[in-house]
Amino acid sequence: MRRRALTGVWMLVLAGLAPVRAQEPSPGTALQGLQGNILELLQRQERLESELRQLRGEIETLDHELEGVKRRQRELYLDLDRRLE
Repeated sequence: MRRRALTGVWMLVLAGLAPVRAQEPSPGTALQGLQGNILELLQRQERLESELRQLRGEIETLDHELEGVKRRQRELYLDLDRRLE
């Protein structure tokens, strides 16, 4: 009984796959799809590299500003310390 149920399930599975096999793309179509995917990935990589360059530039700018703020804060602290002596 169980074997028949499993056989019936496999028959349904294989029957469902038959139309998919008939609709497989031709090698030319598959190659065009692959080329499109590669082009899309290259464009995405370029966008990400551009964004990375921009973010690195922002980090450099913020790092420079932070160093200036630290320097100014230290100067103000030393000035206050001298005045309180």
